[in-house]
Amino acid sequence: MKANNLFRNSTFALKRIYRLFRLKNKHEIVWKDLIKLHKQSGWHFTHHENDKVIVTSIHDNDTTLEIYFMIEGEKLLFFTYLLPEFDIERTNDVMILSSHLNSLMRDGVVCVNLHHNDVRYTHTGDLLRYLLYPEEIYQDLTMHFILAKEGFISFKSMLNTGDDPVFIVADLMKRVERIKQD
Repeated sequence: MKANNLFRNSTFALKRIYRLFRLKNKHEIVWKDLIKLHKQSGWHFTHHENDKVIVTSIHDNDTTLEIYFMIEGEKLLFFTYLLPEFDIERTNDVMILSSHLNSLMRDGVVCVNLHHNDVRYTHTGDLLRYLLYPEEIYQDLTMHFILAKEGFISFKSMLNTGDDPVFIVADLMKRVERIKQD
């Protein structure tokens, strides 16, 4: 049993050392890890090699979100449109709800683009971390999807019901509490 753990720990350490020696190629390695993750997961995705962009559609119950992955500089960027477009007359409510969501989210940022009238949720992670621990891409993607889905539901609810953003955030907090209890 101890020999098995020693072998597993040694293998783990050797993989990290090998990846550290290839630090110069971290962009390509992380990109290949992303493609591998998508293929193994069986997700519907498209990728653009030249731009280093992957677009993935993930479906959960009645919600389908597109998640974009981009390598920019030394970061891996995840982003999802929470609101692909909104009526300019709802700008104040959209800004208020975005502000409330930002105060609740620990990972990522909700950004309102007033030039395109859209809202997106963005998370970034350091390429070095993903180089050394490629399994963390999936963990971050999972957290990103959960948070993006809750943000998407919140904006959709606000626009469909016309409720004040404060009530939408109160509903969100109740959903989060239910998720924690399950």
